Amino acid sequence: MAWFASTVHTTFAYVIRPERFATDSAAHVNLKETARDIFWDNCKEINRLLDGKSWIMGAHYTVCDPYAFFFYDLGTRIKLPMHELAAYVAFSTRMLERPAVCKVRALEEDILKGSNAWHGQYYAQPRRA
Repeated sequence: MAWFASTVHTTFAYVIRPERFATDSAAHVNLKETARDIFWDNCKEINRLLDGKSWIMGAHYTVCDPYAFFFYDLGTRIKLPMHELAAYVAFSTRMLERPAVCKVRALEEDILKGSNAWHGQYYAQPRRA
């Protein structure tokens, strides 16, 4: 969980908000591309952590699982080839079978209707392109 918060999550911030980390706009493209590559490496590591397990911590669902699912979702939103990560895909499918996950996703969709949240009040990308 600490790695998720201190590394994976913070890396993604460089993808969507490079201006927070460099005032020179010429550096923004490089920041985004570098962060995207690092985020992809992080997703591959999460896939390795999930290999042979139902959930991040093994046989039991924990608070780490929604956080890992959030990163899977972010990866799909920035068009990373998440379908290549078999264990992560299976995990995502299991997450989508959970009623609470479906309920939250429906609420998010309702909040984000018609907006590009990365450029507004919320910092999540709408799932429908």
